[in-house]
Amino acid sequence: MMKPVPRLIDPFELDELHLPLPALEYLAEHGGVPVTPASPFGFILSGGPRCSAAEREIAGQDLVGRGILQPEGSAASDAIRAGAGAASHYAKALHVLAQPQIQLRVAVVAPPKEPTRLSLFLRDGWAAAGGVDGETFRVGAAVDANLVPRLLARHAAGKEPAADLRGIFLWPSQISLLTAIWPGQGKQAHEPVSAAAATTALARAGVSGEAAAAALRALSEAGIVGPAGDELGLQHPFRFWLALIWSGQYCELVATALTANNGGEPRQSDSSRRLLFVGPRGRRAHCQRLSGDDLTAALLTLGADPAPEHREDELVALAFLAEAVTTEMIRGLMRSAEQQ
Repeated sequence: MMKPVPRLIDPFELDELHLPLPALEYLAEHGGVPVTPASPFGFILSGGPRCSAAEREIAGQDLVGRGILQPEGSAASDAIRAGAGAASHYAKALHVLAQPQIQLRVAVVAPPKEPTRLSLFLRDGWAAAGGVDGETFRVGAAVDANLVPRLLARHAAGKEPAADLRGIFLWPSQISLLTAIWPGQGKQAHEPVSAAAATTALARAGVSGEAAAAALRALSEAGIVGPAGDELGLQHPFRFWLALIWSGQYCELVATALTANNGGEPRQSDSSRRLLFVGPRGRRAHCQRLSGDDLTAALLTLGADPAPEHREDELVALAFLAEAVTTEMIRGLMRSAEQQ
């Protein structure tokens, strides 16, 4: 027997309903909710039924037995049940997944563990996870969409840091050079490297001779690299932030509008909205690339020259955000997809 689904539950921890292909085809035929091409199981719309009528009928009776479908001949306007209990959460999820308006893809990467990926689909104030797994389709119980930002923020937000570790800005070229010198040689952020090894690493990255010497001088003048005994080391607080970037751990959220056009095909946004948080869970920092007016504003805040000849096209901003702030950022991500 399925347990009731609590009102506040992490989408990553929801029990999933596994539906075989005959059940999907039965739902498309008898479920009372038309499947659109934007649906994660929209593939059943092409090529006609793949399963026999008998297979579909057996799968349909199983859904009735689970309380997800109304029995044949029910007076309900649609066959998918909307009653109380756990079954209603899965029934509601099928409504969402049949005609989704937004897809929210969540990836949590923390080597050496296998990445955790979740596709949430949203419609009319509800969210449900769904995806194909071999010969079955996975359906997560429906969750109030208003709770999703708060729940996902638990995976993305970092704890309140020390006062000198609130945030930092780096040019992409600086990150590229430093990545060549440290991770490029298998070094951790806290480990020193010799000047000769740094020069060799830069040469492998295509920066050699006077250009390599100039690059090391620029990193030193920016206070990023400094002496560590007879070698070179990353300076505080840059060492801390670069360790987060190089950890290989992150949480990424991508929101895409899924609105069917007049031809019935899903219209996915040309530019999906994205949030990225780097570092281990509990220490993740929001990471974004600033450009245009946002870049100019950041440089003016820093007291730097915003003239184009003195800057790159983008600036990488890293910052720790409180869970409440992260929640609102995720809410804004979902809202921006609604408005596409």
